Amino acid sequence: GQEGTKISWDMDFAVRNTDDIGKIFIADRKGQTALLERKEDKWIYNGKYPARPTAVDLLLETISKVNVEYIPPDISTESMVREIATIGIKVEIYDRKGKNMKTYYIGGITGDHRGTVMIMEGSEKPYVVHIPSFVGQLRVRYMLGDEQWLDRTVFEEKPEEIQQISVE
Repeated sequence: GQEGTKISWDMDFAVRNTDDIGKIFIADRKGQTALLERKEDKWIYNGKYPARPTAVDLLLETISKVNVEYIPPDISTESMVREIATIGIKVEIYDRKGKNMKTYYIGGITGDHRGTVMIMEGSEKPYVVHIPSFVGQLRVRYMLGDEQWLDRTVFEEKPEEIQQISVE
């Protein structure tokens, strides 16, 4: 709603309470996809693998804090929209009941590498977003590729519970 705020729906990229999120789908123009689903207290990647907790935490932090830094001048919006059409990453965020909360596209980064271009699905207007007090682009946090998302835990055992290890 617009109660006392100046922010329009297509500028409201953040999902502040990430506990509400049950599923995140990320896809690029080349057909690479990543599906993250919350199962109890764990995140599952692409339906079968435990997702790497640090990668999930970074993504959730980004989703909760992403904020419009400035509205780009009309003269640059056309090229930004074109770039999103070429290299855009689509992000769909769902609540725990499977209802869509946000869908937006991530475009390129600004010349100074501090801002990231995003556009809400259904909007004509791209915005330059950032995370307050973080310097750097956000695009890389919406990762694609197994090596980014797979949990790097090789052994789930607690070291103090291992009595012996034999190597053949």
